[in-house]
Amino acid sequence: MRHLLVYFGKYGTTANSARIIQETIGKSCDTATPDGEKVKVIRGYDSLIIGTAIYRGRVPSAITAFIQENRTILNSRRLSFFIHCLEPKLAFERMRSAMGDQLFEHGQFKAVLGGRVHLDQHNFITRQILKRKGKNTGLNFKNYDSTSLEGTIDFARQILDNFK
Repeated sequence: MRHLLVYFGKYGTTANSARIIQETIGKSCDTATPDGEKVKVIRGYDSLIIGTAIYRGRVPSAITAFIQENRTILNSRRLSFFIHCLEPKLAFERMRSAMGDQLFEHGQFKAVLGGRVHLDQHNFITRQILKRKGKNTGLNFKNYDSTSLEGTIDFARQILDNFK
């Protein structure tokens, strides 16, 4: 079975998870960004994995556009997705909103893999928003990382073990 992992992220967390998932699944897994060349030959894959982070409460437009443009193919393939989010309780709600109920339910494996923030990677306005959010939640976003290597590997193994 051939897998295509399409991911988008701004700060490296999603790309790192995509790399770990690809390494865990092995040579049968290719990775691409939504605008990459491999996405143009999406029909050649049996399993599609979508990876994204939630930014300012939304799924990035690059992923929502990919979903909209490829909805028919996504519905006809084995589908899984992972999300990086600082508010795990909202992650699936945001993804459902971006995908629509039917496609969200079509996803066989879904995971929230935590979130990561390093304030020095953000612009002034985003830093202020994150600092305020940190005060409200009691979290220190200066160097915050709730991502899980074990969770990422477990997600990949689920796909590998069930999509043979």
